[in-house]
Amino acid sequence: MRAVTVFVAVALTVLAGATAEVRAQSTTSPAEEAIPDIRALSKDITDQGGRLRDDAAAALKKADELEGKMQESQKNFDLEVAKKNTNEMIANLRSARDRLSPEQTYRKALGKAESTIRDLASRAEANLDAKIREMKGYYAQTLAELMELQRAAEETRNQLTVEIDRFEKLSDRMAFTRTIAGIEAFMQHARAYLESMRSLGARMRGVGNTLENFGQNPPTD
Repeated sequence: MRAVTVFVAVALTVLAGATAEVRAQSTTSPAEEAIPDIRALSKDITDQGGRLRDDAAAALKKADELEGKMQESQKNFDLEVAKKNTNEMIANLRSARDRLSPEQTYRKALGKAESTIRDLASRAEANLDAKIREMKGYYAQTLAELMELQRAAEETRNQLTVEIDRFEKLSDRMAFTRTIAGIEAFMQHARAYLESMRSLGARMRGVGNTLENFGQNPPTD
């Protein structure tokens, strides 16, 4: 009998604890549980968005500067400067491509938002409140837009890779063109040097001819 009494007491204690836990859980709705996450995500995306916007503006400004330098080097036909500017453009393109990598801030922010909004859509669908269930459509639309942004980011990253390859080929082409310009300058100097030696030789032949005849026909008084 004593054992039964102890068992009942333990059972009642466990039941009381479980009831208290259920009550504690029931005091917070699924939507309320998600609110802190959304606020934190919103702040995170806002902060990251500001930094990303500044980075993009700096990258575009750098691209404009390089384009102006390139046009100037083409105008003055300065291959050395053009090659340098091209290499800077390649570095700028690589930086832009790397920023769109799945491991970098922008894509991570998209993935984090996608995961959170997918969870909210699931919670809204299961909620007893009809008004909250109606919000599922908004979450679904936003989720689709986020997935499209992910796809577009990867497509843009691939396009940047194509441009990097093209600029690298142009850089190599300019390097070969620069060697041709150097060779032509060398050949010009080589021809001029040889022409000078030929002129010297012709002049020395004339001097030699004069010396050969020197004293053979002395002047008569």
